[in-house]
Amino acid sequence: MEELIAQLKVFLGKRVRTIGIKGLAEINIIVAENENAAALSAELQQYVAEIVDANSLAKINVISPDSSVTDSFSLNQ
Repeated sequence: MEELIAQLKVFLGKRVRTIGIKGLAEINIIVAENENAAALSAELQQYVAEIVDANSLAKINVISPDSSVTDSFSLNQ
């Protein structure tokens, strides 16, 4: 999980405020101010599909700066 978070931090950079673990297999990504959370989520889903294998299990929550969940997806979808 830490390796995935490290890769996400590199990919997303300053476009996110924080990336953190929630539970055993869940990641919360809080989008930075002035970023389009929906567009970031779409890019993120494509990127994650390229870097993880089919056996990886995790849920990723994309959260807007105002703390509302914009999108949520599982890696094995």
